[in-house]
Amino acid sequence: MAHVQQIYLMEQECLEANLSSKSAPNPREELVKDLETVIQNFQNRGDGIVLCVNANKTPAACTTKERSFKKYSIEYHLENTGLTEVFQQWHGVQPSSTTTTLNRFINWIATWNIPVTHASTLGVHHPTQSDHLGIVIDLDTSAISDGIYSPLQPASFWCLMVENQQTQENHSNQMLQQVKEHKILECTKLLYDKANSDNFTETDKHKFFNLDKQMIEIMLASEMKCSK
Repeated sequence: MAHVQQIYLMEQECLEANLSSKSAPNPREELVKDLETVIQNFQNRGDGIVLCVNANKTPAACTTKERSFKKYSIEYHLENTGLTEVFQQWHGVQPSSTTTTLNRFINWIATWNIPVTHASTLGVHHPTQSDHLGIVIDLDTSAISDGIYSPLQPASFWCLMVENQQTQENHSNQMLQQVKEHKILECTKLLYDKANSDNFTETDKHKFFNLDKQMIEIMLASEMKCSK
């Protein structure tokens, strides 16, 4: 739809300028030309590239009867820039479809100068309903960052994150003690009454924000104390 709209607008501009509508540029072709220029600039800098695009064209639609790539198709673009389609790179074959429609491989991911360690489509498309299937790829992190990186590891568990009844009770008691000592409930009730009586001033607003900050500090302090 967007492609058709752009064609229409450019043809209208040509007519208004007394030019043949055939002289209007083709948006799809211009996009591929511009994208190729941008990618070549990245390649000249030695950057790694991951290109993700809904080309709305299947491999068959990109190929002529003579088995060559149609000019300005996604396959033509990848051939010109040297980018590698990830499914061909990893599996040696593309899935039949990247959508819920059979035989409709239109979502392309291609890389340059970045090792791919896996590529797959996902069998579900939740939580957002879409006719496009999810695609997942694994990339070599060390190659992307070009440096030392830490392997993924689980964070250490705090006592409050486990089923420790005594620790949970200590945490609750510590919090309640601080709430009582700083008269949090009394201050909250006072501000609540003022708000209900339409007598809530700018000073009261600052008191409310400070009260909120104080409550957060109490919760964090109680958690730290009871998690040791």
